[in-house]
Amino acid sequence: MTELRTEPGPRHTIQRTFAFAGRSGRSELIAYLFAALLVSVPVSFVTGLVLEHDAHMLAGNGLTVLLALSVPALLVRRFHDSGRSGAWVWLAVFGFAVWLLRTVISALWGLDARLGFDGWTWLLDWAVIVANLASVMLALLPGTVGPNRYGPDPRAVAAP
Repeated sequence: MTELRTEPGPRHTIQRTFAFAGRSGRSELIAYLFAALLVSVPVSFVTGLVLEHDAHMLAGNGLTVLLALSVPALLVRRFHDSGRSGAWVWLAVFGFAVWLLRTVISALWGLDARLGFDGWTWLLDWAVIVANLASVMLALLPGTVGPNRYGPDPRAVAAP
């Protein structure tokens, strides 16, 4: 018999930061996103007050990259929870890679180069929108009840 348990705490999530195996519940994903928001908003506010614009943007983009490093592993575990292959994570990686490319173009060659790049990549924007929407929808779908081929149900634990 199984019983529902409370979701694992932040320590459990941090320990599995780069673990691609297993399953994660929706609450783990939402908790990570909320924690990232709690970190990024105050940092952005403070850096906006004390740094010049370029340094503020560099700090914000650096923090975004840092916080995004663990997202692929978390998304793979979310996809595993619903019985899907972790290969679906490439949808989210694609969107992030396009953002990173645009950010690098802006940093290295300036806003005019970025606007020139954006001018001929409008179709890429639509692909990113579709990929991001698909990633979000897949990540928010409920997981399979009970164990699946990727591991035990993260919401249930065996009764003593």
